[in-house]
Amino acid sequence: MPQHIPDRLWRVRFVALGIGAVIVMAVVALPWYGMHGVEQESRTSTALTAYLGQLDHAARAVAGVGSVALREYEQERTPDARERLHEARAEARTTLTALERSAGGPHFPFSDAEARYLAAARAFLGLTEDREGWIAAGHTPAAYPRTRDYLGAQTETLQTHAEITRAVTGDAVAASAREADAITRARGFVIVSAAIALAGFAAFGWIEMRAGRRDLAATQARATYLEQVAESRADLVNLASHELRNPLTVMTLTAEALQRSAARRGDEQLASLAGSGVTAARRAEALVAELLDLSRLDADRLDLTLQPVPVHTAIEDALRLTAETRGARPVRVSGDAGLAVTADPGRFGIIVRNLVDNAFKYSPDGSPVTVTTSIRGNTAVVAVEDQGPGVRPGDAERVFSRFERLAPTKHIGGIGIGLHLSRELARRMGGDVQVRASESGGGCFELSLPLAAPPAGPRGSDARQPIQTSGTVTA
Repeated sequence: MPQHIPDRLWRVRFVALGIGAVIVMAVVALPWYGMHGVEQESRTSTALTAYLGQLDHAARAVAGVGSVALREYEQERTPDARERLHEARAEARTTLTALERSAGGPHFPFSDAEARYLAAARAFLGLTEDREGWIAAGHTPAAYPRTRDYLGAQTETLQTHAEITRAVTGDAVAASAREADAITRARGFVIVSAAIALAGFAAFGWIEMRAGRRDLAATQARATYLEQVAESRADLVNLASHELRNPLTVMTLTAEALQRSAARRGDEQLASLAGSGVTAARRAEALVAELLDLSRLDADRLDLTLQPVPVHTAIEDALRLTAETRGARPVRVSGDAGLAVTADPGRFGIIVRNLVDNAFKYSPDGSPVTVTTSIRGNTAVVAVEDQGPGVRPGDAERVFSRFERLAPTKHIGGIGIGLHLSRELARRMGGDVQVRASESGGGCFELSLPLAAPPAGPRGSDARQPIQTSGTVTA
């Protein structure tokens, strides 16, 4: 330990390291916990809804045997009518078997009502078979000796079906209500994590300010710089209670300033911690921005400011920010250097970052990512191609559903809103996001937006020039 730095100063810095670690954990863990609850309740609600559909399908199949297929056979008494009756009865028994297998899961324990329904339905199907034999022997339906049993089984089937439907519908409604509550809690967790991070970074900044004053008291210029940083932090803290995004802005700015300060003093450990704080703050800021935009889309209150936006500037920013969180990898960028689109600058950046982050996240480490820009008529197209598992044609629309996670990629972290939000924002700005298979077997996501005139060059010339670069993008 250098002798010119007091022991107390080092203790203060160790406290600052601990606060930073707590901040990172709070910013990441609380939103994840909230969205995990949303996912669980959504899974329960979906399972109950699917079970209701399966129950209704089984009820229609069983009822159709008696009211349609058997009645047609009684009237026609032909081999074709009897064959249709056999097929209807076999289908009904298959649906009952499938229903029996699906019942008894964690979302709806097997109850007495299910057992009575299955018994009544199978008894009814058995009586339809007995009645069929009676008719085939040349007797009339009116003379069937077990008509009372036949009608009783049919009535029991209808009554138990209604009982199960009422119970499962009530459970589904309750699950939907719990899902709505979980979404509200998730949003609350995001706000709480931002507040925790704000308070932590305020304390972190205060501690570092004192440490910096002790360490650099001989240099007036450095003291002035620290004072300006402290005033800037204080101003941002005062605004935090009025705007949700300001806490995350404070976190990002404070961590960046701290990183620069530590780098200038050669404190690699503190600079590394500050870098982690910057990365966590940006991830939290992006998550909050996406959740807010998602809620605004739901309420139809999203305000867009459409203007010409340079495409390649947004691509470079997205690659740089993604490399900070996902690590370096080979990237190839090609297309028109001066291409511009008509879009909201902030939302356009969100879309491009989501597509680039998606390519980094779902492709093997070290595999290349290709970003290509082109023009199709009056539309600019940004294509992001990776070498990941790709998207099957049948899942091309599902991948854009909210909270949707495809089976091959469920082990990878995420909450499943990035692609959904990107497509919705693009469509609000007159464009779209589509996915197709790439030549390498991975996925290729294409963002299309209305073309805008590029800004003029230094002497009024057209700024569009072909560009083709390749290399490894780093933070």
